[in-house]
Amino acid sequence: MGDVISFAAFKARRAGGPAGKVLHDLTLADLAAAPAWEFAFGRAGATGACEALVRPICNAPPVDPKHCATVVRASFELADGTPLAGYLTPQVKGSRGIARVQPVIVTDAGQVPIWLSGFRLLELRKIVAYLALLGRPATRVFPLRYASDVELVGGPVSGVADGFMFHDADSLKSLP
Repeated sequence: MGDVISFAAFKARRAGGPAGKVLHDLTLADLAAAPAWEFAFGRAGATGACEALVRPICNAPPVDPKHCATVVRASFELADGTPLAGYLTPQVKGSRGIARVQPVIVTDAGQVPIWLSGFRLLELRKIVAYLALLGRPATRVFPLRYASDVELVGGPVSGVADGFMFHDADSLKSLP
């Protein structure tokens, strides 16, 4: 799992930097240093795809999903029992389906989204690449369990994924 730094050290490192960090660049060390992140919508200096910029939340838990759009650290357990870390997007109570929560496993080699937004069946090579990042076949990954690691207003978020999840027409599907 990379070096863990204190939250104060993390904030000092980020001071004077850009308006945030790109969500897809969050690392295990980032999640260890700051378990909750808010989206930097409309922040000064945020240009382009500002919806993908996040910054650490400085407030103490519990995190309130009604207050701001956030991602929080989550724990994952693969089918073979392997524990991993990552993040998810907590939602207001009542809308906690996988398409809303969008769990993502973070590895030293990159991120593995469990919810495949905009996925097309022609993109099966992405699934092969994600399984390679996890270093195991789908039968050892799925079904997997995930749960938020941060205290949330409204309680923890958890779920099970039987495969990489996506929408096909009007229904929820999973692969493999």
